Amino acid sequence: MVKKAGQKRKKEEKSKTQLKRPKTGPGVHLPKGTNVTKTEFKVGKIVIPKQLDQTTETGPLTKRKLGLKDLLGKLTHYSQSVRQESLEGLKELVTGQYGGNLVQENLSLMVNRLAPLTSDRERKVRRTAFSILQAILSQVEERKLEPLFSVLTAHLSCCLTHIEPAIQQDGLNLIDSLVSAVPAFIAANFSKILPDCLEQISTRKSDEKAKVGVSSNVSEKITALQWRVDVLQRVDKVLDAIINDINSKQVGQEEKNCIQLTFKENMFCNLYPEKPGNFAFSDLVSRTGDDAMLGIIDRILPLIIESWVEATTDGKKRRISFVSNEVFPLLDTVAMILDKLVTYANLVGDTADGNLMMNHLREKYFSDLYSRLLSNLPYSNSSGKCNAQNILLCRVTVNLADELDECMLDNILAMVSSKSTSSAERLKVLTSLLEKNLDVSKRQSAVDLLKEMSRNSETSSQQIGEAVGILSKLAETEPELGSWLGTLPDLLLTGEDQQSDLILSTMLKFAQRRNKSLEKSLEEKMPSLLDWEEAKRKEDTSSSCNSLLSFIKQNISC
Repeated sequence: MVKKAGQKRKKEEKSKTQLKRPKTGPGVHLPKGTNVTKTEFKVGKIVIPKQLDQTTETGPLTKRKLGLKDLLGKLTHYSQSVRQESLEGLKELVTGQYGGNLVQENLSLMVNRLAPLTSDRERKVRRTAFSILQAILSQVEERKLEPLFSVLTAHLSCCLTHIEPAIQQDGLNLIDSLVSAVPAFIAANFSKILPDCLEQISTRKSDEKAKVGVSSNVSEKITALQWRVDVLQRVDKVLDAIINDINSKQVGQEEKNCIQLTFKENMFCNLYPEKPGNFAFSDLVSRTGDDAMLGIIDRILPLIIESWVEATTDGKKRRISFVSNEVFPLLDTVAMILDKLVTYANLVGDTADGNLMMNHLREKYFSDLYSRLLSNLPYSNSSGKCNAQNILLCRVTVNLADELDECMLDNILAMVSSKSTSSAERLKVLTSLLEKNLDVSKRQSAVDLLKEMSRNSETSSQQIGEAVGILSKLAETEPELGSWLGTLPDLLLTGEDQQSDLILSTMLKFAQRRNKSLEKSLEEKMPSLLDWEEAKRKEDTSSSCNSLLSFIKQNISC
Protein backbone atom coordinates (compact mmCIF):
# COMPACT_ATOMS: atom_id res chain seq x y z
CA MET A 1 0.00 0.00 0.00
CA VAL A 2 2.88 2.37 0.75
CA LYS A 3 4.52 1.60 -2.57
CA LYS A 4 1.36 2.30 -4.52
CA ALA A 5 0.86 5.60 -2.75
CA GLY A 6 4.40 6.69 -3.61
CA GLN A 7 3.97 5.82 -7.29
CA LYS A 8 0.75 7.73 -7.45
CA ARG A 9 2.43 10.84 -6.00
CA LYS A 10 5.25 10.60 -8.57
CA LYS A 11 2.74 10.45 -11.42
CA GLU A 12 1.00 13.58 -10.12
CA GLU A 13 4.32 15.44 -9.97
CA LYS A 14 5.17 14.48 -13.55
CA SER A 15 1.78 15.66 -14.79
CA LYS A 16 2.42 19.21 -13.55
CA THR A 17 3.76 21.85 -15.96
CA GLN A 18 7.52 21.95 -15.85
CA LEU A 19 9.35 25.25 -16.36
CA LYS A 20 11.88 25.29 -19.13
CA ARG A 21 15.47 25.51 -18.10
CA PRO A 22 17.61 28.33 -19.58
CA LYS A 23 19.65 27.22 -22.52
CA THR A 24 22.58 29.36 -21.44
CA GLY A 25 24.61 27.83 -18.73
CA PRO A 26 27.66 29.09 -16.92
CA GLY A 27 30.35 30.34 -19.28
CA VAL A 28 27.99 30.55 -22.29
CA HIS A 29 27.54 34.13 -23.64
CA LEU A 30 24.32 35.65 -25.05
CA PRO A 31 24.14 36.30 -28.75
CA LYS A 32 24.97 39.82 -29.98
CA GLY A 33 22.16 42.41 -30.14
CA THR A 34 19.97 40.98 -27.38
CA ASN A 35 21.17 43.52 -24.78
CA VAL A 36 20.33 46.66 -26.82
CA THR A 37 17.29 48.98 -26.11
CA LYS A 38 15.10 49.21 -29.19
CA THR A 39 13.75 52.67 -29.96
CA GLU A 40 11.14 51.44 -32.36
CA PHE A 41 7.61 51.31 -30.96
CA LYS A 42 4.03 51.37 -32.21
CA VAL A 43 1.28 53.88 -31.16
CA GLY A 44 -2.38 53.01 -30.78
CA LYS A 45 -5.33 55.34 -30.06
CA ILE A 46 -7.64 54.80 -27.08
CA VAL A 47 -11.04 56.15 -28.14
CA ILE A 48 -13.56 57.29 -25.50
CA PRO A 49 -17.10 57.90 -26.83
CA LYS A 50 -17.40 61.22 -24.91
CA GLN A 51 -14.46 62.65 -26.87
CA LEU A 52 -16.35 62.26 -30.13
CA ASP A 53 -19.04 64.66 -28.91
CA GLN A 54 -18.14 68.10 -30.25
CA THR A 55 -21.07 69.90 -28.55
CA THR A 56 -19.33 70.40 -25.22
CA GLU A 57 -20.75 72.86 -22.70
CA THR A 58 -19.31 76.35 -23.08
CA GLY A 59 -21.02 77.94 -20.06
CA PRO A 60 -19.46 78.79 -16.70
CA LEU A 61 -17.90 75.97 -14.71
CA THR A 62 -17.40 75.37 -11.00
CA LYS A 63 -14.06 74.87 -9.29
CA ARG A 64 -14.45 71.16 -9.98
CA LYS A 65 -14.96 71.88 -13.70
CA LEU A 66 -18.65 70.96 -13.65
CA GLY A 67 -21.21 72.76 -15.76
CA LEU A 68 -24.90 73.47 -15.22
CA LYS A 69 -26.19 70.35 -16.98
CA ASP A 70 -23.90 68.08 -14.99
CA LEU A 71 -25.03 69.64 -11.72
CA LEU A 72 -28.73 69.53 -12.55
CA GLY A 73 -28.42 65.89 -13.58
CA LYS A 74 -27.07 64.95 -10.15
CA LEU A 75 -29.85 66.65 -8.20
CA THR A 76 -31.98 63.50 -8.44
CA HIS A 77 -29.19 61.16 -7.29
CA TYR A 78 -30.07 58.69 -4.52
CA SER A 79 -27.04 59.71 -2.44
CA GLN A 80 -27.53 62.64 -0.10
CA SER A 81 -23.89 63.68 -0.36
CA VAL A 82 -24.06 63.81 -4.17
CA ARG A 83 -27.19 65.94 -4.08
CA GLN A 84 -25.60 68.28 -1.56
CA GLU A 85 -22.40 68.62 -3.62
CA SER A 86 -24.46 69.37 -6.71
CA LEU A 87 -26.39 72.06 -4.83
CA GLU A 88 -23.17 73.65 -3.60
CA GLY A 89 -21.85 73.73 -7.15
CA LEU A 90 -25.12 75.19 -8.43
CA LYS A 91 -24.98 77.85 -5.74
CA GLU A 92 -21.47 78.71 -6.86
CA LEU A 93 -22.68 79.23 -10.43
CA VAL A 94 -25.82 81.20 -9.53
CA THR A 95 -24.00 83.60 -7.21
CA GLY A 96 -20.94 83.86 -9.44
CA GLN A 97 -19.94 86.42 -12.04
CA TYR A 98 -22.15 85.00 -14.78
CA GLY A 99 -25.01 83.94 -12.53
CA GLY A 100 -27.47 86.50 -13.90
CA ASN A 101 -27.15 85.37 -17.51
CA LEU A 102 -27.22 81.73 -16.46
CA VAL A 103 -30.48 82.21 -14.58
CA GLN A 104 -32.13 84.15 -17.38
CA GLU A 105 -31.31 81.49 -19.97
CA ASN A 106 -32.19 78.43 -17.85
CA LEU A 107 -34.88 79.74 -15.50
CA SER A 108 -37.57 77.13 -16.12
CA LEU A 109 -35.12 74.22 -16.05
CA MET A 110 -33.51 75.34 -12.79
CA VAL A 111 -36.78 76.02 -10.97
CA ASN A 112 -38.32 72.71 -12.04
CA ARG A 113 -35.24 70.79 -10.85
CA LEU A 114 -34.84 72.68 -7.56
CA ALA A 115 -38.50 72.82 -6.48
CA PRO A 116 -38.78 69.06 -5.62
CA LEU A 117 -35.76 69.35 -3.33
CA THR A 118 -37.66 71.74 -1.05
CA SER A 119 -39.34 68.67 0.47
CA ASP A 120 -36.24 66.45 0.45
CA ARG A 121 -35.84 64.02 3.35
CA GLU A 122 -32.48 65.56 4.32
CA ARG A 123 -32.70 68.91 6.11
CA LYS A 124 -29.35 70.16 4.83
CA VAL A 125 -30.44 69.57 1.24
CA ARG A 126 -33.73 71.40 1.82
CA ARG A 127 -32.09 74.44 3.39
CA THR A 128 -29.55 74.72 0.58
CA ALA A 129 -32.31 74.40 -2.03
CA PHE A 130 -34.22 77.23 -0.29
CA SER A 131 -31.26 79.59 -0.46
CA ILE A 132 -30.51 78.81 -4.12
CA LEU A 133 -34.16 79.19 -5.10
CA GLN A 134 -34.30 82.57 -3.38
CA ALA A 135 -31.13 83.69 -5.18
CA ILE A 136 -32.61 82.61 -8.53
CA LEU A 137 -36.02 84.20 -8.08
CA SER A 138 -34.58 87.50 -6.87
CA GLN A 139 -32.77 87.94 -10.21
CA VAL A 140 -35.86 87.53 -12.40
CA GLU A 141 -38.69 89.91 -13.26
CA GLU A 142 -42.20 89.06 -12.14
CA ARG A 143 -43.59 88.64 -15.66
CA LYS A 144 -41.04 85.93 -16.40
CA LEU A 145 -41.86 84.09 -13.20
CA GLU A 146 -45.61 84.01 -13.70
CA PRO A 147 -45.62 80.82 -15.85
CA LEU A 148 -43.78 79.07 -12.99
CA PHE A 149 -46.22 80.13 -10.26
CA SER A 150 -48.13 76.84 -10.50
CA VAL A 151 -44.92 74.84 -9.97
CA LEU A 152 -43.88 76.92 -6.97
CA THR A 153 -47.36 76.79 -5.46
CA ALA A 154 -47.58 73.00 -5.82
CA HIS A 155 -44.23 72.31 -4.15
CA LEU A 156 -44.83 74.91 -1.43
CA SER A 157 -48.10 73.13 -0.66
CA CYS A 158 -46.25 69.80 -0.50
CA CYS A 159 -43.85 71.24 2.06
CA LEU A 160 -46.51 72.84 4.25
CA THR A 161 -48.73 69.75 4.33
CA HIS A 162 -46.02 67.08 4.47
CA ILE A 163 -46.42 64.16 6.86
CA GLU A 164 -43.03 64.90 8.46
CA PRO A 165 -43.18 67.78 11.01
CA ALA A 166 -39.60 68.79 10.20
CA ILE A 167 -40.48 69.34 6.53
CA GLN A 168 -43.60 71.27 7.53
CA GLN A 169 -41.50 73.62 9.65
CA ASP A 170 -39.01 74.09 6.82
CA GLY A 171 -41.95 74.91 4.57
CA LEU A 172 -42.38 78.03 6.71
CA ASN A 173 -38.78 78.95 5.88
CA LEU A 174 -39.64 78.55 2.20
CA ILE A 175 -42.39 81.13 2.66
CA ASP A 176 -39.77 83.50 4.08
CA SER A 177 -37.61 83.01 0.99
CA LEU A 178 -40.51 83.59 -1.40
CA VAL A 179 -41.77 86.66 0.47
CA SER A 180 -38.29 88.15 0.30
CA ALA A 181 -37.63 87.25 -3.35
CA VAL A 182 -41.05 87.37 -5.06
CA PRO A 183 -43.68 89.11 -2.89
CA ALA A 184 -45.91 89.50 -5.95
CA PHE A 185 -46.11 85.70 -6.22
CA ILE A 186 -47.23 85.48 -2.59
CA ALA A 187 -49.82 88.23 -3.08
CA ALA A 188 -51.23 86.57 -6.21
CA ASN A 189 -51.52 83.10 -4.63
CA PHE A 190 -52.41 83.86 -1.01
CA SER A 191 -55.72 81.98 -1.32
CA LYS A 192 -53.74 78.74 -1.90
CA ILE A 193 -50.81 79.40 0.43
CA LEU A 194 -52.52 80.60 3.61
CA PRO A 195 -54.92 77.61 4.02
CA ASP A 196 -52.02 75.15 3.73
CA CYS A 197 -49.99 77.22 6.18
CA LEU A 198 -52.82 77.37 8.73
CA GLU A 199 -53.46 73.66 8.35
CA GLN A 200 -50.35 72.95 10.42
CA ILE A 201 -51.93 74.32 13.61
CA SER A 202 -55.63 73.68 12.90
CA THR A 203 -57.89 70.74 13.37
CA ARG A 204 -61.46 70.08 12.38
CA LYS A 205 -63.81 69.47 15.24
CA SER A 206 -66.02 66.42 14.87
CA ASP A 207 -69.38 68.11 14.89
CA GLU A 208 -71.95 68.84 12.26
CA LYS A 209 -70.68 72.34 11.49
CA ALA A 210 -67.04 71.16 11.19
CA LYS A 211 -65.65 74.18 12.98
CA VAL A 212 -61.96 74.94 12.90
CA GLY A 213 -60.04 74.67 16.15
CA VAL A 214 -56.45 74.85 17.25
CA SER A 215 -54.50 71.63 16.94
CA SER A 216 -53.00 69.89 19.97
CA ASN A 217 -50.22 68.18 18.00
CA VAL A 218 -46.77 69.03 19.32
CA SER A 219 -43.42 68.59 17.63
CA GLU A 220 -40.56 66.90 19.42
CA LYS A 221 -38.29 69.93 18.98
CA ILE A 222 -40.54 72.93 19.69
CA THR A 223 -43.55 73.60 21.90
CA ALA A 224 -47.10 73.97 20.63
CA LEU A 225 -47.08 77.70 21.44
CA GLN A 226 -43.85 78.27 19.52
CA TRP A 227 -45.16 76.39 16.49
CA ARG A 228 -48.35 78.46 16.45
CA VAL A 229 -46.36 81.66 16.73
CA ASP A 230 -44.12 80.54 13.84
CA VAL A 231 -47.13 79.83 11.63
CA LEU A 232 -48.89 83.09 12.53
CA GLN A 233 -45.73 85.06 11.84
CA ARG A 234 -45.71 83.69 8.28
CA VAL A 235 -49.38 84.60 7.95
CA ASP A 236 -48.45 88.15 8.94
CA LYS A 237 -45.70 88.24 6.30
CA VAL A 238 -48.12 87.05 3.62
CA LEU A 239 -50.68 89.70 4.62
CA ASP A 240 -47.95 92.34 4.51
CA ALA A 241 -47.04 91.28 0.96
CA ILE A 242 -50.71 91.50 -0.05
CA ILE A 243 -51.16 95.02 1.33
CA ASN A 244 -47.91 96.27 -0.21
CA ASP A 245 -48.99 94.85 -3.57
CA ILE A 246 -52.36 96.62 -3.36
CA ASN A 247 -50.72 99.94 -2.40
CA SER A 248 -48.18 99.70 -5.23
CA LYS A 249 -50.93 99.03 -7.77
CA GLN A 250 -52.96 101.99 -6.51
CA VAL A 251 -49.96 104.30 -6.68
CA GLY A 252 -49.12 103.03 -10.16
CA GLN A 253 -52.70 103.59 -11.29
CA GLU A 254 -52.66 107.15 -9.91
CA GLU A 255 -49.41 107.89 -11.75
CA LYS A 256 -50.88 106.41 -14.92
CA ASN A 257 -54.02 108.52 -14.65
CA CYS A 258 -52.06 111.70 -13.88
CA ILE A 259 -50.04 112.38 -17.03
CA GLN A 260 -47.72 115.40 -17.08
CA LEU A 261 -47.04 116.86 -20.52
CA THR A 262 -44.66 119.59 -21.62
CA PHE A 263 -45.91 121.80 -24.42
CA LYS A 264 -44.05 121.62 -27.71
CA GLU A 265 -44.78 122.17 -31.36
CA ASN A 266 -46.84 119.55 -33.21
CA MET A 267 -47.92 118.10 -29.90
CA PHE A 268 -50.74 115.52 -29.92
CA CYS A 269 -52.62 113.48 -27.34
CA ASN A 270 -53.96 109.95 -27.70
CA LEU A 271 -57.73 109.66 -27.69
CA TYR A 272 -57.57 106.03 -26.63
CA PRO A 273 -55.29 104.51 -24.01
CA GLU A 274 -52.29 102.58 -25.24
CA LYS A 275 -52.43 98.79 -25.25
CA PRO A 276 -50.46 97.10 -22.47
CA GLY A 277 -47.21 95.45 -23.43
CA ASN A 278 -48.19 92.05 -22.00
CA PHE A 279 -51.06 90.26 -20.31
CA ALA A 280 -50.86 88.25 -17.12
CA PHE A 281 -52.36 84.79 -16.88
CA SER A 282 -54.38 85.94 -13.90
CA ASP A 283 -56.16 88.50 -16.12
CA LEU A 284 -57.54 85.67 -18.27
CA VAL A 285 -59.10 83.78 -15.34
CA SER A 286 -62.78 84.30 -14.71
CA ARG A 287 -63.32 86.21 -11.50
CA THR A 288 -66.11 85.76 -8.99
CA GLY A 289 -67.64 88.42 -6.79
CA ASP A 290 -66.49 86.82 -3.53
CA ASP A 291 -63.18 87.88 -2.04
CA ALA A 292 -60.99 84.93 -1.07
CA MET A 293 -59.92 86.82 2.03
CA LEU A 294 -63.33 86.24 3.62
CA GLY A 295 -62.65 82.51 3.78
CA ILE A 296 -59.14 83.17 5.09
CA ILE A 297 -60.54 85.35 7.87
CA ASP A 298 -62.87 82.53 8.94
CA ARG A 299 -59.80 80.31 9.38
CA ILE A 300 -57.40 82.82 10.95
CA LEU A 301 -59.53 84.44 13.64
CA PRO A 302 -60.76 81.25 15.37
CA LEU A 303 -57.15 80.08 15.58
CA ILE A 304 -56.05 83.44 16.98
CA ILE A 305 -58.77 83.48 19.64
CA GLU A 306 -58.21 79.87 20.75
CA SER A 307 -54.42 80.26 20.74
CA TRP A 308 -54.66 83.39 22.88
CA VAL A 309 -57.07 81.79 25.35
CA GLU A 310 -54.89 78.71 25.68
CA ALA A 311 -51.68 80.74 26.09
CA THR A 312 -53.06 83.11 28.73
CA THR A 313 -55.01 80.56 30.79
CA ASP A 314 -52.95 79.03 33.59
CA GLY A 315 -53.27 78.33 37.28
CA LYS A 316 -51.18 81.28 38.41
CA LYS A 317 -52.86 84.45 39.68
CA ARG A 318 -51.71 87.30 37.48
CA ARG A 319 -53.01 90.60 36.27
CA ILE A 320 -55.19 90.06 33.21
CA SER A 321 -53.34 92.65 31.16
CA PHE A 322 -49.88 91.37 32.08
CA VAL A 323 -48.11 89.37 29.36
CA SER A 324 -45.23 87.05 30.15
CA ASN A 325 -42.12 86.87 27.99
CA GLU A 326 -43.26 83.52 26.58
CA VAL A 327 -46.65 84.90 25.48
CA PHE A 328 -45.35 88.25 24.22
CA PRO A 329 -44.41 86.93 20.70
CA LEU A 330 -48.00 85.72 20.32
CA LEU A 331 -49.36 89.14 21.35
CA ASP A 332 -47.02 90.85 18.91
CA THR A 333 -48.02 88.59 16.01
CA VAL A 334 -51.74 88.73 16.75
CA ALA A 335 -51.69 92.53 16.94
CA MET A 336 -49.97 92.82 13.56
CA ILE A 337 -52.31 90.32 11.89
CA LEU A 338 -55.46 92.03 13.17
CA ASP A 339 -54.13 95.44 12.12
CA LYS A 340 -53.39 94.16 8.60
CA LEU A 341 -56.83 92.59 8.28
CA VAL A 342 -58.40 95.93 9.19
CA THR A 343 -56.12 97.69 6.72
CA TYR A 344 -57.05 95.21 3.98
CA ALA A 345 -60.76 95.73 4.71
CA ASN A 346 -60.35 99.51 4.42
CA LEU A 347 -58.44 99.17 1.14
CA VAL A 348 -60.62 96.73 -0.79
CA GLY A 349 -63.75 96.17 1.28
CA ASP A 350 -65.73 99.25 0.20
CA THR A 351 -68.58 98.37 -2.17
CA ALA A 352 -71.93 99.81 -3.11
CA ASP A 353 -73.44 97.94 -0.16
CA GLY A 354 -70.84 99.22 2.29
CA ASN A 355 -67.68 97.70 3.64
CA LEU A 356 -68.64 94.03 3.51
CA MET A 357 -65.39 92.74 4.95
CA MET A 358 -65.41 95.17 7.87
CA ASN A 359 -69.02 94.25 8.59
CA HIS A 360 -68.06 90.56 8.50
CA LEU A 361 -65.28 91.14 11.03
CA ARG A 362 -67.49 93.27 13.23
CA GLU A 363 -70.56 91.04 13.28
CA LYS A 364 -68.90 87.63 13.54
CA TYR A 365 -65.72 88.11 15.56
CA PHE A 366 -65.62 91.45 17.38
CA SER A 367 -67.50 90.29 20.47
CA ASP A 368 -65.09 87.39 21.03
CA LEU A 369 -62.04 89.53 20.26
CA TYR A 370 -63.20 92.24 22.63
CA SER A 371 -64.01 89.92 25.52
CA ARG A 372 -60.84 87.84 25.16
CA LEU A 373 -58.23 90.34 23.99
CA LEU A 374 -59.20 93.96 23.38
CA SER A 375 -61.03 94.73 26.62
CA ASN A 376 -57.82 94.20 28.63
CA LEU A 377 -55.93 97.07 26.98
CA PRO A 378 -53.35 98.35 27.70
CA TYR A 379 -51.09 95.32 28.04
CA SER A 380 -47.82 95.42 29.94
CA ASN A 381 -44.70 93.30 30.16
CA SER A 382 -41.76 93.01 32.52
CA SER A 383 -39.50 94.28 29.72
CA GLY A 384 -41.81 97.19 28.83
CA LYS A 385 -42.22 96.10 25.21
CA CYS A 386 -46.01 96.30 24.72
CA ASN A 387 -46.40 99.93 23.58
CA ALA A 388 -46.35 99.23 19.83
CA GLN A 389 -48.75 96.30 20.22
CA ASN A 390 -51.15 98.40 22.28
CA ILE A 391 -51.36 101.05 19.57
CA LEU A 392 -52.11 98.45 16.89
CA LEU A 393 -54.84 96.90 19.01
CA CYS A 394 -56.26 100.38 19.68
CA ARG A 395 -56.69 100.93 15.96
CA VAL A 396 -58.37 97.53 15.60
CA THR A 397 -60.75 98.38 18.44
CA VAL A 398 -61.65 101.79 17.04
CA ASN A 399 -62.32 100.41 13.54
CA LEU A 400 -64.41 97.41 14.61
CA ALA A 401 -66.40 98.87 17.49
CA ASP A 402 -69.71 100.58 16.73
CA GLU A 403 -69.50 102.49 20.00
CA LEU A 404 -66.74 102.85 22.57
CA ASP A 405 -67.42 103.18 26.27
CA GLU A 406 -65.87 106.03 28.22
CA CYS A 407 -63.31 103.85 29.98
CA MET A 408 -62.02 102.41 26.70
CA LEU A 409 -61.87 105.89 25.13
CA ASP A 410 -59.80 107.17 28.03
CA ASN A 411 -57.41 104.24 27.69
CA ILE A 412 -57.06 104.79 23.95
CA LEU A 413 -56.40 108.52 24.31
CA ALA A 414 -53.84 107.83 27.03
CA MET A 415 -52.01 105.33 24.81
CA VAL A 416 -52.09 107.64 21.79
CA SER A 417 -50.71 110.55 23.81
CA SER A 418 -47.65 108.48 24.76
CA LYS A 419 -44.65 109.44 22.66
CA SER A 420 -42.94 106.11 23.11
CA THR A 421 -44.71 104.68 20.05
CA SER A 422 -44.56 105.39 16.34
CA SER A 423 -46.13 108.68 15.29
CA ALA A 424 -47.45 107.03 12.12
CA GLU A 425 -49.44 104.45 14.10
CA ARG A 426 -50.69 107.07 16.55
CA LEU A 427 -51.87 109.16 13.63
CA LYS A 428 -53.82 106.22 12.20
CA VAL A 429 -55.61 105.75 15.52
CA LEU A 430 -56.50 109.44 15.75
CA THR A 431 -57.78 109.47 12.16
CA SER A 432 -60.07 106.52 12.85
CA LEU A 433 -61.12 107.95 16.22
CA LEU A 434 -62.23 111.29 14.73
CA GLU A 435 -64.55 109.42 12.37
CA LYS A 436 -66.56 108.19 15.36
CA ASN A 437 -69.37 110.05 17.10
CA LEU A 438 -67.47 111.35 20.14
CA ASP A 439 -68.62 113.74 22.81
CA VAL A 440 -67.19 117.26 22.83
CA SER A 441 -64.48 116.69 25.44
CA LYS A 442 -63.14 113.46 23.89
CA ARG A 443 -63.17 114.95 20.41
CA GLN A 444 -61.33 118.03 21.63
CA SER A 445 -58.70 115.83 23.25
CA ALA A 446 -58.15 113.99 19.97
CA VAL A 447 -57.89 117.28 18.03
CA ASP A 448 -55.40 118.65 20.57
CA LEU A 449 -53.22 115.56 20.05
CA LEU A 450 -53.33 116.18 16.28
CA LYS A 451 -52.30 119.81 16.79
CA GLU A 452 -49.39 118.70 18.93
CA MET A 453 -48.26 116.24 16.28
CA SER A 454 -48.42 118.92 13.56
CA ARG A 455 -45.92 121.15 15.37
CA ASN A 456 -43.81 118.57 17.21
CA SER A 457 -40.21 118.54 15.98
CA GLU A 458 -39.85 114.87 16.91
CA THR A 459 -42.61 113.87 14.48
CA SER A 460 -41.42 112.87 11.04
CA SER A 461 -42.00 115.16 8.08
CA GLN A 462 -44.49 112.79 6.47
CA GLN A 463 -46.60 112.52 9.62
CA ILE A 464 -46.58 116.30 10.09
CA GLY A 465 -47.97 116.65 6.58
CA GLU A 466 -50.67 114.06 7.27
CA ALA A 467 -51.63 115.78 10.52
CA VAL A 468 -51.88 119.15 8.75
CA GLY A 469 -54.04 117.58 6.04
CA ILE A 470 -56.44 116.06 8.59
CA LEU A 471 -56.72 119.30 10.56
CA SER A 472 -57.26 121.24 7.35
CA LYS A 473 -60.15 118.96 6.40
CA LEU A 474 -61.68 119.29 9.87
CA ALA A 475 -61.33 123.09 9.82
CA GLU A 476 -63.65 123.27 6.80
CA THR A 477 -66.62 122.31 8.99
CA GLU A 478 -65.42 123.14 12.51
CA PRO A 479 -64.91 126.88 13.21
CA GLU A 480 -63.25 126.02 16.51
CA LEU A 481 -60.06 125.21 14.60
CA GLY A 482 -59.60 128.86 13.62
CA SER A 483 -57.01 129.28 16.35
CA TRP A 484 -54.98 126.47 14.78
CA LEU A 485 -55.16 128.16 11.36
CA GLY A 486 -53.58 131.21 12.95
CA THR A 487 -50.49 129.14 13.80
CA LEU A 488 -49.82 128.12 10.18
CA PRO A 489 -47.47 131.07 9.40
CA ASP A 490 -45.29 130.16 12.39
CA LEU A 491 -45.37 126.51 11.32
CA LEU A 492 -44.23 127.56 7.84
CA LEU A 493 -41.33 129.63 9.15
CA THR A 494 -40.09 126.99 11.59
CA GLY A 495 -41.01 123.82 9.72
CA GLU A 496 -39.12 121.74 7.20
CA ASP A 497 -38.98 122.52 3.50
CA GLN A 498 -40.81 119.32 2.55
CA GLN A 499 -44.05 120.66 4.07
CA SER A 500 -43.87 124.19 2.67
CA ASP A 501 -46.13 123.55 -0.33
CA LEU A 502 -48.76 121.78 1.79
CA ILE A 503 -48.84 124.55 4.43
CA LEU A 504 -48.99 127.28 1.78
CA SER A 505 -51.81 125.48 -0.04
CA THR A 506 -53.74 125.22 3.23
CA MET A 507 -53.16 128.90 3.96
CA LEU A 508 -54.32 129.87 0.46
CA LYS A 509 -57.50 127.77 0.79
CA PHE A 510 -58.56 129.48 4.01
CA ALA A 511 -57.36 132.91 2.90
CA GLN A 512 -59.78 132.63 -0.01
CA ARG A 513 -62.49 131.86 2.55
CA ARG A 514 -61.63 135.01 4.52
CA ASN A 515 -60.75 133.21 7.73
CA LYS A 516 -60.30 135.94 10.34
CA SER A 517 -57.76 134.16 12.52
CA LEU A 518 -55.55 133.36 9.53
CA GLU A 519 -55.80 136.87 8.08
CA LYS A 520 -54.81 138.44 11.39
CA SER A 521 -51.84 136.13 11.76
CA LEU A 522 -50.74 136.76 8.15
CA GLU A 523 -50.79 140.53 8.64
CA GLU A 524 -48.55 140.19 11.69
CA LYS A 525 -46.14 137.71 10.12
CA MET A 526 -46.02 139.14 6.60
CA PRO A 527 -42.56 140.82 6.95
CA SER A 528 -41.05 137.55 8.15
CA LEU A 529 -42.84 135.67 5.36
CA LEU A 530 -41.43 138.06 2.75
CA ASP A 531 -37.92 137.49 4.07
CA TRP A 532 -38.53 133.76 3.95
CA GLU A 533 -39.81 134.08 0.38
CA GLU A 534 -36.68 135.99 -0.66
CA ALA A 535 -34.43 133.33 0.83
CA LYS A 536 -36.35 130.61 -1.00
CA ARG A 537 -36.07 132.49 -4.29
CA LYS A 538 -32.30 132.61 -3.95
CA GLU A 539 -32.10 128.90 -3.16
CA ASP A 540 -34.44 127.71 -5.91
CA THR A 541 -35.89 129.98 -8.57
CA SER A 542 -38.23 127.25 -9.85
CA SER A 543 -39.91 126.69 -6.47
CA SER A 544 -43.69 127.04 -6.35
CA CYS A 545 -43.56 128.62 -2.86
CA ASN A 546 -43.06 132.10 -4.29
CA SER A 547 -46.16 131.99 -6.48
CA LEU A 548 -48.32 130.50 -3.71
CA LEU A 549 -47.30 133.23 -1.27
CA SER A 550 -48.05 135.90 -3.87
CA PHE A 551 -51.56 134.47 -4.32
CA ILE A 552 -52.05 134.56 -0.55
CA LYS A 553 -51.02 138.25 -0.43
CA GLN A 554 -53.46 139.07 -3.23
CA ASN A 555 -56.34 137.41 -1.36
CA ILE A 556 -55.53 139.36 1.80
CA SER A 557 -55.34 142.69 -0.02
CA CYS A 558 -58.64 142.16 -1.88
